[in-house]
Amino acid sequence: MPTIDEFIAAYSEGDESRIAFAWNGEHGKTFADANYDFRKQVLETVLSRPDQAPIVLIRDLYGAETRYSKEAWGVDKRVAQLASLLLHRGGPEFVEDYIEGKFQSMDAAMAAGAFEISDPLATALLGETRRRLRDTGISEQRRRRLEAGEELFAKLLVRFPSGRAVKVFTPDDLRPYFGTYGPEAGEWVQFGIAALILSCLLFATGYVFTKALGASLLPCLASGTAFACLALAALVVQARSVIVLGSDGISFVSPISRLSWSIPMRDVTFCELVSGGRALALRIRTNSGRSRTLNPTSRLLRQLRSGE
Repeated sequence: MPTIDEFIAAYSEGDESRIAFAWNGEHGKTFADANYDFRKQVLETVLSRPDQAPIVLIRDLYGAETRYSKEAWGVDKRVAQLASLLLHRGGPEFVEDYIEGKFQSMDAAMAAGAFEISDPLATALLGETRRRLRDTGISEQRRRRLEAGEELFAKLLVRFPSGRAVKVFTPDDLRPYFGTYGPEAGEWVQFGIAALILSCLLFATGYVFTKALGASLLPCLASGTAFACLALAALVVQARSVIVLGSDGISFVSPISRLSWSIPMRDVTFCELVSGGRALALRIRTNSGRSRTLNPTSRLLRQLRSGE
């Protein structure tokens, strides 16, 4: 009979029956788990030297303990350590094992969520979950499990240092808003008035200085005219720029090609309206952990806030 240390060192998937939840089908005083004592010895040793335990052993201990919680109506608090090890050491490969264990019971859900998951890891887990959901051949039970995980990891990612989230959208949530959004006439007028005011201020400031110095007004007129022309060009660019939301992706299309960009919808983790200053911005987070920020047009902003 191997010792606990020998069992751990040589562990393989074929040994799972030694530590699996072996329930007798009873509850209360007659409840029994044939592998309970041995599994707890293995668990204690594994957590004392977690880096030395095979990741498949950590996975199987986590699975056994979360299944135990469902029928025993209680959970070993060390499930939190097992869950953390499973995700931080195993990564996205073990995402379904984590999800399945977490949703075995309320106790398991609380224990399996009692540790910090970083944004990069949550992004990777969400990306893998969505990749598996794209498989049309999966069972309905597995699909529901993955969808629960997708919701879980998406919520974990709602953390932005530059602004507070006002509303969050998954790619499916954006479907009612698919369309092309350009600036409205009122937005052009606002921008034009702002450009005119700045041009006048620039000209007035230059005029005051040139008069005080007794210099020619030509440089002042030239600079004011140049700024007005730049403002007019910017107004034209703004008027002809559009935001496109569609099944293929999210795009910003500008007359200046270097300013245009597009993100395929399959790469979008989620979007959210973020408060920052006086206006709201639409931030797009991708599966790679990167993000893009859009200043939505008035019509798009009304649409996105319509459900509040």
